[in-house]
Amino acid sequence: MTTNCRGEQEMSLNRRNTQSTSNFPYVSGNKNRWRRHLRRYQPDLGQRLSRARLVYLRRHDARWGWLALCLFLFLQPDSAFAQDLHNPGAGTLLLGSQDNPFIAPAVSHEMTATVSGPLARVEVTQHFINPSDEWIEGRYLFPLPDGAAVDRLLITIGDRTIEGQIKEKQTARREYQKAKSEGRRAGVVEQKRANLFSLVLANIGPGEEITVRLSYLETLDYRDGEYSIRLPMTVMPRFTPAASAVAMAGPLAVSLSPISFVFDTQEDRLDTPYVSGLLASTANIEIRLLGDRWPQSIKSGSHVLNIDRRASEVSVIVDGGYAAMDRDFELSWQPASGAQPDLLMLTEKWQGKNYALLMFLPPSVEQVQALPRELIIVIDTSGSMHGESIQQARAAVDRALQSLAPGDLFNLIQFNTNAEALFPAAVLADPNNVARARRYTQGLKADGGTNMAPALEIALGARDNPGYLRQVVFITDGAVGNEAQLLTQIEKQLGDSRLFTVGIGPAPNSWFMKKAARFGRGTHTYINNVGKVGEKMAALLARLEKPALKNVRIHWPADIAIEQWPEKIPDLYAEEPMIVSARLSRLPDRVLISGDGGAGYWAMEKPVNVKQDAPGVAALWARHKIESLQDQAIASGDRNAARSEITTVALEHGLISRYTSLLAVEATPVRPTGNRLASLQIANVRPRNLAGPGFPNTATPAALWRWAGLALLLLGITWLTLDKRRVMA
Repeated sequence: MTTNCRGEQEMSLNRRNTQSTSNFPYVSGNKNRWRRHLRRYQPDLGQRLSRARLVYLRRHDARWGWLALCLFLFLQPDSAFAQDLHNPGAGTLLLGSQDNPFIAPAVSHEMTATVSGPLARVEVTQHFINPSDEWIEGRYLFPLPDGAAVDRLLITIGDRTIEGQIKEKQTARREYQKAKSEGRRAGVVEQKRANLFSLVLANIGPGEEITVRLSYLETLDYRDGEYSIRLPMTVMPRFTPAASAVAMAGPLAVSLSPISFVFDTQEDRLDTPYVSGLLASTANIEIRLLGDRWPQSIKSGSHVLNIDRRASEVSVIVDGGYAAMDRDFELSWQPASGAQPDLLMLTEKWQGKNYALLMFLPPSVEQVQALPRELIIVIDTSGSMHGESIQQARAAVDRALQSLAPGDLFNLIQFNTNAEALFPAAVLADPNNVARARRYTQGLKADGGTNMAPALEIALGARDNPGYLRQVVFITDGAVGNEAQLLTQIEKQLGDSRLFTVGIGPAPNSWFMKKAARFGRGTHTYINNVGKVGEKMAALLARLEKPALKNVRIHWPADIAIEQWPEKIPDLYAEEPMIVSARLSRLPDRVLISGDGGAGYWAMEKPVNVKQDAPGVAALWARHKIESLQDQAIASGDRNAARSEITTVALEHGLISRYTSLLAVEATPVRPTGNRLASLQIANVRPRNLAGPGFPNTATPAALWRWAGLALLLLGITWLTLDKRRVMA
């Protein structure tokens, strides 16, 4: 049974700016090989590349291409982008040589997720080709969910497959460099940030095809009766206060200076250029939902779906076969009626030890007497919010303002490079003040940098109003590069406030949004569709009106030795589950869970609904332990405080972390002695609906580029005019 789901809105492929390919080697003997590869892996991309005439540019077309570059330099606004490593762009293999630099596009992306209950096993596959006549080293950047437990790497080059082994990061780097210098094929995967991973491949031969397979586990989000999965595929540009620009933005911005890849010594460097592009822009996605009963209300707010219902599973693919990679892929569904217990335990026995993942849905907690609230609404008006994102944000603010009760206090703060509050202090939500705030909101524009710290200072540093519950709703795409600094600020200044984050746009900084809400003892939500603002904000505001279940504890039987993560369970809000990972000496039959609700102490003891033999639960326990240790280190101000313990856990469970990497090395040299190895770094792809005029100003020599572009433009026009006269003569 197959259904075509048109989703929330019609999605069409965005024909982006094409890139000049006068440096592409496809025209020198490898053109036919490249075309065969496109026909084999992705005929849709091959047709679009042919239409865009990227494979071969005639001499006359190339002149006009340079003239277009001059025009672009003149029209380029005073802005530039330093791509953050928290939400990288679509995966791209970066190749090249000194005399003939080029891009090796990912000609086929495949993402397959197998979902069972709250767990998902995801495999990401990308096919590349080296269309040059040289031996190269390539660098591949790709995003993954921030909670992913990455545990498997396979690299296939030609007819050989190399499997990755977990190593301490510095050890992996040394072994990779040794294999590279000896002419052996090698690859190493590192975690740059919680949701950015980099793969460096050495000794890829002329014309060789490359397939990279990466596998990870994750726990799914569950709220308001729905499971959801998000596959990150693109990135928003990031702003770091006082940071200088690293790369010039634009559709033709490609580094033409060959470099030999070196490993970053500064984990937080934001030096990847950001450009528009047509290559590597689609993916083949399939989500398999397993279970005895079909799930309900399967939908996507990002892509159009085809749904195939089978006997014991539902297969979901993107309509047309390929998903645009200029925005994250999102899918949500409701479990079949009665299929979601309020207390579920998944277990796995690994290396003689018992591991469990406990999922608990708290009951609705009633407030004895509702307290008036002080609602502080913060809206991001920086350049990265340009276009549809600022429309979503304004609509979200308006919805929050309409929810205010007459006895509430409120204030409105907008920030970009600077922060500004509408009122000197929180005011009563009377009709005049609310109307003034709504008019102010509609006039907000997106421009400048994302300097979030001053806005947090105003929102969290305001004086207390006794008898009021202070709630801060932070509406942003999270396009910042100083996340650790901001999380530390939230930890220190939160007090009795609660911070709720609303992610806006096609690819919000999900890691920061979740962590800010966790540190702020609140919750988070995402809005990627203007048409869904009312629904999403209504659900969030309903949670704000219900008290959280605080001081939550799991009372395990006294005879069980246990290591639980997170150690301190965060506040629980209505329709959001508690998820805890544990390593136990034995599995319990019953558990007691307690907490403080609106009416006082609350407790519930229930038998455990155990699902045995759930592969991956041990790996997720290790992932949750690593995440909790990293959170503690950030809160303490020393990010390396738990380095030794994190390294030990990651090595034991075979996971990538800040301090461990996956290394794959062949034993036999393949690159002939005397053949050099060269590399080149290029840029990533621009997200959907992100137009140029609103991009953040980050201290670039834009004026100089404009005058240079004007001079080159005039020179180009003169050149073409004289050439035409010579031909006519």
